[in-house]
Amino acid sequence: MKRSLLAGLMCPACRGALILAAERAGTSDLLVEGTLSCEQCGRRYPVEGGVAYLAVLDTSWTTILKELINRRELIEHNMRNPGGGADASSGRKAEQEESVNALADMCFAEACRMVPEGRPLRLLDCGAGMFETSAAFASQGLDVTATETEISMARYCNFRGEAHLDPQPFSIDGTPYHIRDPEGHPHHFSRIVGDIQRLPFREGHFDVAFCRAMLHHVDRVDRAIGEMARVVRPGGLILIAAEPARSILDSEEAFHECSVDREVGMNERAPTLLAYRRPLAAACSEVSIHYWPMGPMGRSGRIFSLIRYDYRRHLRAGEILRDWRWVKLLPWASAVNLYGRRGSRPLSPPPIVQGDVPTIEAVANVYISYDNDKTLDGLHQGTNELQAMRRRLLARNARRFPQRVLPGKTQGMVLESGWGRAERAGGVRFRHVLRHATIFLSVPRSASRLAVVHGGGELALPYEVEVIVNGEVVGALTGSESAWKRETFPLGQEARDNGLAEIEFVSKVFNRHEASRTDVGAAIRSLEVC
Repeated sequence: MKRSLLAGLMCPACRGALILAAERAGTSDLLVEGTLSCEQCGRRYPVEGGVAYLAVLDTSWTTILKELINRRELIEHNMRNPGGGADASSGRKAEQEESVNALADMCFAEACRMVPEGRPLRLLDCGAGMFETSAAFASQGLDVTATETEISMARYCNFRGEAHLDPQPFSIDGTPYHIRDPEGHPHHFSRIVGDIQRLPFREGHFDVAFCRAMLHHVDRVDRAIGEMARVVRPGGLILIAAEPARSILDSEEAFHECSVDREVGMNERAPTLLAYRRPLAAACSEVSIHYWPMGPMGRSGRIFSLIRYDYRRHLRAGEILRDWRWVKLLPWASAVNLYGRRGSRPLSPPPIVQGDVPTIEAVANVYISYDNDKTLDGLHQGTNELQAMRRRLLARNARRFPQRVLPGKTQGMVLESGWGRAERAGGVRFRHVLRHATIFLSVPRSASRLAVVHGGGELALPYEVEVIVNGEVVGALTGSESAWKRETFPLGQEARDNGLAEIEFVSKVFNRHEASRTDVGAAIRSLEVC
């Protein structure tokens, strides 16, 4: 982290000033190892390997931890099955990534043209991912600060000329693996592990705030855009690149049907254009929208096909819209860039964190310990620790979860990940479990069992699915017929104490479901605690 950034930092919990309380390694320009302390609330934030960990585990981190956990589980799966070959989802994922990445690269190139030239600018890259965008901006001479919630990506970012930061390729149980490409970047930039919904920077510190294809991963798009605007000076730029905007006629679930990333647990959302533009317009004096139509899909596609309307008559790829003309995009799915110039009115920071909320240091310690261990067992143990942390966060609001769920009638994020689309057979609605499905249920103190009604679905597919409650295997669902049967499993002490049960279904036998091109396991009709 650059020392020049210290003046622009603030405590993400209470907004107090941060001071350098201890330093263990650094140079005249860089802080490599040390501790930042809040003068107001006393919370302490570590700097390890040049990365500053500036976040508190508030409720927004339940979603962030979910993605961290699922990425680790994918790594663990790859380590346990080296060269395991392709499955039904891998081909679809490659197809989806090829088209999405090409469009995102084009959107990024167009957004870069909006960055002004001239004096050195302070640019914030939010949700920097693998830091390619940060490196590209830094190579142009900008003073770049990059934030990211994925700790492994931040830690495995390499800088030339800093041997003490250069990660080496490592192996797990003899299998070589790279969390990220260890190629060096030509210019240094500051790396912060922090949440875009609670940025640890003072108001107006940056000239430009930028993000690429990440806002659709957050729970509160309005808060994220508000935070980007808050930390930019009046007259500065907010650049939002390569975001999907669904039609107002389509549901989010329909937009993401057959999305592999959503199947495996990534927080893939699809806001409407209104969800992006409204908070941006509230903070900016000028807003423009650069768009590329995705074409008809879902309900909107069926409606316009029925009336034989050709969207290409009024939509032109690469067109920039200002003023009221952007409303013509509302019925259509598009990839969009949004550009805003920060207005002069003050913006409110996120609310102060109340109570004894832990900092990101606990999560960082899991990653640092795993980096030192580098074994498959160490990876698995660390993932279990992160899952327990997340359950404790969710348990604060355990009552908001249902005690009984009918997957075939349930929409949205209640079914957390790994569920097929809703189906119907014989008047019964259900969903198939995919490779690894997860759901949370509220547990009253009187409950002790989990009841599952399952079967093979209309196709009477054979299945074998492991049932896991709060990290412990409690049994299995097996069968090969379409008839429904009810089984119960123990919930365990943690579920009763915290009032929350994390239910996971891990498929051991896969069947190809041609209608959706997915690998499916058991069909689930209902879940409830009793």
